[in-house]
Amino acid sequence: MASLMVGVVAYDPKVVLIWEIIRDYAKEKKFDLDYVLFSNYETQVQALLDHKVDLAWNTNVAWLRTKKRAP
Repeated sequence: MASLMVGVVAYDPKVVLIWEIIRDYAKEKKFDLDYVLFSNYETQVQALLDHKVDLAWNTNVAWLRTKKRAP
């Protein structure tokens, strides 16, 4: 089974620590999850629309941009 790939914007160094904790928790629960870091929400939204990530951890504005651009 492939990992659920989550797109995450690295707006702060603590984001990496937070997602490492989430990934470790998922692993303990036998759920295969990994994350991909992006430098901005525009690139993250494009990756989601291009199916390069399965899920995007967005802000409200990025979610609206995704909703507007999604088919």
